[in-house]
Amino acid sequence: MVYALVLILILIWKLSNYLAIQKPYSRLFLEFTMASFVDALRPKKFSGAHYKRWPVNVTDWLTAMKVFWVKDCLPEGNISDEDMRKIQETSDIFLGAVRNVLSDHLYDSVTHFRDTKALWDHLNITYGASDAGKELYIMESFNDYKMIANKPIVEQAHDIQRLAKEL
Repeated sequence: MVYALVLILILIWKLSNYLAIQKPYSRLFLEFTMASFVDALRPKKFSGAHYKRWPVNVTDWLTAMKVFWVKDCLPEGNISDEDMRKIQETSDIFLGAVRNVLSDHLYDSVTHFRDTKALWDHLNITYGASDAGKELYIMESFNDYKMIANKPIVEQAHDIQRLAKEL
């Protein structure tokens, strides 16, 4: 009887470490790779709206891919063939990555760019300025908003919240 009781206690002690509802998490840490991290950072396709947040996400993504440095890289002086090849390969990855996170109509408009700096500057000039004008319009609409007596208060509150959210 005592022997059986000791065996049951040893069994309970060993099984308490391996409950059926517990899952080993060590597998998750082994599967974490830089490629999965880069995939997690991949931004949504840019369609022309909300540009202010998009370049930040793309910068994080390209930095994780270790290709963002080539955006401002203009080789000067004598560069070895090996370094030039590395710069060109990185530039191709940069251009392909940025193009792939653009919507179809924007992709078609930037396919002619072969220089990373020219592409990045084009996107900043084209869409950064349009966002500024849109934000100014929304800010003026919010500041000039007036409550109307013959319109339901809940509907007017939703209008104000929508404007505040867009700001």
